[in-house]
Formats: sequence, C-alpha cells, structure tokens
Amino acid sequence: MVQVVILNSYNKGLTGLNKKLLDLKQMAFLKQNDAEINQRELFLRTMLEALPVACYVVDDRTDDIIYFNSLFCDIWGIRQLEAGMRNGILKNGDIVRHCAALAANAPAYIESCVSLQDLNNRSTIHDEIQLKDNRVINRLAVQLWDVDDNYWGRLYVFGDITRPKEIERSLKESEQKYQQLFFNSPAAKLIVDPENGNIVDANRAAIRFYGYPASELQSMTVYDINPGDPAEIARSIQSVREPDGDHFHFKHRLSNGEVRDVEVYSGRINVSGKKLNSAIIFDVTEKLRAEEELLESRERLSLVIESARAGIWDYDVINNRMYYDQQWKTILGYQEDEFSDSPEEWLSRIHPDDVDKVCRARRDLMTGKTDKFQIEHRLRHKNGSYRWILARGKMIFDRAKRPLRWVGSNIDITIQKEVEALRLESEKRLKEFARAMPDTSFIIDEDGRYVEIFGNNVNFPPISREKFKGHTIHQLLDQELADTLLNEIRQTIVTGRQRSLVFQMDLGQKEKIAVEGRLAPMSYLNDGKKTVAVSLTNITERRKAEKMLQFTYNLQRKSDFFNDIISGQGTMDKKIMATAENWGIDLTRPLFCCLVQIDKATGLHKNDQDNLTDFQCPKNNIIALLSDDEEYVLWDNRDHIGIFCYSVDTADEWLVSMQAAKRIREKISSYIPGLIITIGVSRMHSGLRSLGKSYEEARSAIIAAKCQGEKNGTIIHYRDIGFYQLIATCEIEHTGEYVQRNIGPLIKYDREKGAGFLQTLEVILESNNLKDAAQRIFLHYKTLAYRKKRIEEILGVSIDQFETRLTLATAIKLHKLNSLEDN
Repeated sequence: MVQVVILNSYNKGLTGLNKKLLDLKQMAFLKQNDAEINQRELFLRTMLEALPVACYVVDDRTDDIIYFNSLFCDIWGIRQLEAGMRNGILKNGDIVRHCAALAANAPAYIESCVSLQDLNNRSTIHDEIQLKDNRVINRLAVQLWDVDDNYWGRLYVFGDITRPKEIERSLKESEQKYQQLFFNSPAAKLIVDPENGNIVDANRAAIRFYGYPASELQSMTVYDINPGDPAEIARSIQSVREPDGDHFHFKHRLSNGEVRDVEVYSGRINVSGKKLNSAIIFDVTEKLRAEEELLESRERLSLVIESARAGIWDYDVINNRMYYDQQWKTILGYQEDEFSDSPEEWLSRIHPDDVDKVCRARRDLMTGKTDKFQIEHRLRHKNGSYRWILARGKMIFDRAKRPLRWVGSNIDITIQKEVEALRLESEKRLKEFARAMPDTSFIIDEDGRYVEIFGNNVNFPPISREKFKGHTIHQLLDQELADTLLNEIRQTIVTGRQRSLVFQMDLGQKEKIAVEGRLAPMSYLNDGKKTVAVSLTNITERRKAEKMLQFTYNLQRKSDFFNDIISGQGTMDKKIMATAENWGIDLTRPLFCCLVQIDKATGLHKNDQDNLTDFQCPKNNIIALLSDDEEYVLWDNRDHIGIFCYSVDTADEWLVSMQAAKRIREKISSYIPGLIITIGVSRMHSGLRSLGKSYEEARSAIIAAKCQGEKNGTIIHYRDIGFYQLIATCEIEHTGEYVQRNIGPLIKYDREKGAGFLQTLEVILESNNLKDAAQRIFLHYKTLAYRKKRIEEILGVSIDQFETRLTLATAIKLHKLNSLEDN
C-alpha cells in the first residue's frame, strides 16, 4: 500500500512536470523576452525542486543534463558532483557511470541506460533498481517532445522504495504467521462473512469442537450452529466494526445436537479487500454453571447475613452497670426479664478459651492502647451451646481521658462461621482434588513466582517440587522458555482470558518432551499480586501416537500402491513411475527384494506370548524401525514385510543381497527377540519390470523355504532354490491336475485310512536305498519294503524307475506348494 501511494505521487507530479518542461521549450522557440523567460524558468525550477520525488532531465541528442533536483543527488549520493552538473562540465554518461557503481548489477544498469538514450526508442519504462547497499530504487522514464512534436530527451523520476519493500515483505511474513496462528491455535476460530453469515473458514480446534467435517462446517452459516433469533444474530455480526471488536454470549449447537454456552470474541479483518469477521469461540458452559451455583450460594449467604439482627449493649463504666437490649438477649435465647444489668451476665457466658482474648481487648481499649473494640468470641446459649459473636464497640472518654461509657453491638455470626468452615473444607477438598489430578497445575503470580503446585504426577515436570514454591520460573527454567511463559502469564492477566501454548521441555541427555500449557486468570491475590492458574500436560506420547498414526496411513497408501504393481493391476506408465519415485523407488538403479515372513516362536514365556498377541502393531513398528534406513523402501505385503534394497556394489550380487538380508534379520531380532524370521531374497533387477520380477523371485524363495520344511527361520536366495524356481512359478490350476493324476490315489488313501503313505513315499524318493530310508523314519527294513509294495499297488506304478521317481517327486513338491497357497 505504501509503494502504491508513492507511485501515485510520482505519476501526479510527472504530469505537471512534463507540461512545465514543455512550456520551457516553447518559451525558447517563441523567442519571448529574456526577462520573462528567466522568471518563468526560475518558477519552474523552484516548483520542480519542491516535488517529493527525484527528477532528472536529459537531452538525448547532446547527452546534456537539462535539469535535476536535490533529491536526485541525495538518492544517488552525488552531492559533490552537483556543481559540475549545473555548469555543464559533466554529461549524462558521466552520471550513469557513477550511478552504475552503486547498482548491484552494474552492466545491466548501464545497458538499460544506453537503450533509453536511443532516439528511436520511444518506450516508457517503469522498473526497480537494486543497489549494493540493499536499497531499492524505483525508476520511471518518459519521453519529452518540443512544440513541433519532435522527440528530444527523457524525464527520469526516481524514488527510494526500500522501506515500502520491507513493509511489503513484513506484511507477507505477518500473513504467514497469522495463518499458522489461526489454523494451529488450540482455541476454536471461525472466519465469518458479515453480509450473509457464511462460515468462510474454520481452524482445527473449531472442527473438533463442533464435530463437523471441515468441508461441511465451511459450507454452513452461523445461523446453522446458533439456534437463537436470526435477526439478533445478524445485528451482532454486523455491529462488529473494529479489529478489537466486541464479544457476545450465544448458545451454539454441536453436530451431535448438544447445545453449549459460548463466548464469542469477534473482530473485523480485511481479507483480499473484503471485510470479514474473525471470531474466537470459548466453551463457557461449565463456567456459567459454576457461576450460577456460586451466585445462588452468595445470595443465600446474603439473606442469612441480612436476617441477623444486631444486639446493642451499653456499659456504664462509672456505675458498673450494663444495658442489654432485647435482641442481645434473643441471640442467646433469653427473654427480656431473664437478664440483670450486671456485666457478669456477659462475662460469665464467654467460652473459657476466649476469656483472656476478650479481657485483653477490653483492657487495651480502656487504657487507650487502641481506639476500637472488635473481636470474635463465643457466648453460651441458654440451651448450653455456644454461639459465635462479632462484638464491635467504642469507648467514650471524658475530657480528662477517663473512660465513661463503652457502647457497641453483638452480631450472631454463627451461621457465617459455619459457612466459613464449609468454605475452608471445600477449599481443602479442591486442593486435594487438584493434587490428585494427573496433570500438573500451578498458581503463579504476575512476576512469575510459584505460589502453589498441584497434581499427583511426581515425575512431571522433571524438577523437585520442593524447588518450586517461592521461586520464579526464570530460576528453574531456561531463559527463552521462561520469557515465553512469563509473557503468556501477563497477557492472561491483562486480557482476563484463557490462553494456551505448546512448547518443548529439555530433560537433558538429548531427551525432550512436548508440553501443552493452559492458563486461566484468577481473582486470588498473593501478597497483592495478581495470579494465574497454569496447567501443564505432557503430550509427548500423544504426539508420538499422532506421528505413528500418520506413518500407518502413509504406509497403507504405499503398500496398496506396491501390492497393485506387483500383482499386475497397475501399468508402469509415467504417472505410476512418478508415484514410485515419490515413494523412494528409482527404476534406473539395480534393486533386489527381501520378503520377510515373521512367525511367533513356540515355547516362549507367557509374558512374551502376551507381547506378541497383536502382531499387526509390532509389524508396523518393525516397518517404522527399518524405514529409518534410507537404503530400504518398505511396504506391508499382507503376511509379509516387503523391502526393496539398493546397493552400489554389484560385483557379487549374491553376497551383497545376503549380507543385507542378514542385517535386516539382526535388526528385527534386536527389536523383538523370540521371533522366527524367514527372508526370501531375489536377484538384482532394474527397469520397468524390476519391482514385480524381484518380488516374485523373493516370494518363490519363501515358498521354497516352506516346501523344504524350514521351521526355525532362514535366509534363502532365489539363486539357491534350484528346482523350486520352476515349481514356484507354476499355475495352481495346471499343477493340481498333474498332482491328482500322479499321486491323487495315494492322497485319497491317506485321507481315508490315515496311513501316511505319502510321507513314506517322499522319504523313499529322497533316499539312496530302502535301508537308508528305513533308518531315517525309524522303521524295520521289511516293514518299509511292505509299505513300498503297497504304495506301488495303490499308484499302479513301479517306483524303481528313474522317470517315475522324478515324476512322483515333482508331484509331491507341487502338492506341498498348492497346500501352502491354499493356506
């Protein structure tokens, strides 16, 4: 805005200046008398000198300096050249070279000046020049013509806009800070259009408070959440005129239908030229409820006090006689005729514990040590109970300062005493309640001195509680945090409004915790100083949970993407490749896949079993742990953890990939001991098909490990699975027919009879001879020979032929593979 104002003044000054210079040329051509020309030229120079902008006129035909004012010399720092410029000693080219020395980009400045001196260049320029001293100069150059409309030179107008630029930059930074303060504020905030009541924007706290999704809340009006009179609401919205604004009490309806009492603090703001209302909403439902209860309690107490009538007494010191009125006697339950005029009627009824106190106060009054008598004491009622009495009196002396009369009143304050006892008991309960709360709370005065500390969390804050009371926050906290907290305390006292902030507290040894602080003003004074209630909550775990939730969300998106790619549902086009690059995959580099299968170990202690009950949570934690290593790109592959790995060293692919898999297994085992970890490792691949191909190879290695009966975990490379490379790639629908045709009858026989012949056949096929097979399965040789003969009868083949043995072994492997796929 400041820059616009300055430029407007340039443009207004320029119009008049150009006209006056034209008049100056016209005078020369009209050949008026010299006196008139000199007078008009003097007038023009005086006028130009008074302009608030730097002016500079050049004759481009001769490079002569026609005119300049003092502001021009000040901006460019050439006061010492002023005489040479006025006397024609210095040309425009000399001034350009001097000014260029000040410019941040001297060649560019000189080039721009040269182009403007071209008589064929009729352009008007308006640009900015950056100087070495960080100033910014605004330059405006326009053409000048003589009376015959011949172009002869230029008028230059310069202005220092450094300050407007700084203001503009500061405004941008302020706007960014405002956006952060608005959206991240813990207080609910709305931006409202006063013309129609539309909710233009809402921060996170408002979304949480009202319970609507952000998009839905921003499509509503204040009339949707305020059940009050629309006309009254509209008047309140439109009554806000100033940034400080006003505050209102309304009832707002939440998404669940609940109606809450709120205080709305609203001020007028300007957004993109449109006037809007910025509103801060505080839920005061509980506050109003408490105030109503307190008001009722005070009203009851006021009625009790007003209904208490004072009893009057008058003691004649000279004659030692006492007058008691009827109310005095009524307070103690006596009738008019049940009292004598003796002072003993009073003194004999004083509680034994209060006798000395009353006598001392009376003696101090009579001797002139004090000029008033006011004391609380107990008097015995007719029924034997004691009533609390507030006695006030004054001694009347004669001219010789001798006591004559002692007059005063008694007020029954028994009820007040009982109320006070109840209040003290209530305060005691409140303090005990505050001490029992998990959050740590303080009462701190306006100087930052701790008055009281509450809460049962002895470990938070990490400072001994004995150190707090009587000390200041600057004595216990670091300087920056103490300054921030003290400023918040004083702002709370000045505004009388609740405030909140989030900060980090250093525990030492590079450990920091996140703390949320809530501040509320108090009416309680400590040694005459105002106080604030400060509640601190350790939100470190909540922040960690939020971070883990965000990680889980991103992991799910990444996992869905990779699972679609490796399953063939995604085509590797440019968009997919860009997404893969965003997830950390560079398809131009060689990569290999490690597919990790984690099982619970048998024989774990009960506590370990309990820790592994919910596997998905530790699985995500393992992925988060491994994600810290930039060498890995991880995703959740259903029952497995998928890991794409890069390696600079490709000289020995097998060794590099196996060492990487070993590091992964060691890292997982150190994090959660007692797991069975099986890792399938692929070969290295690159290019568009590298993801799916490396995954399938790693998966084949996992399947091979299962087929080989690995139960204690292992690391197996695709290169080492041999025959299983072929088996693992077979389609289930094709292999099923092959299995049924070759060993189907034996599978059926085992299922019906429970014979276990298929396992026996597998051992026979894997052994060199029957004797070796019998030893492996702990059977007598003849028994195994009988079982071999029975198997051959069931299958209708002889298993001594090589081709038959190969066929049956393949069928058994495929049968195990299909069983794994079914599970």
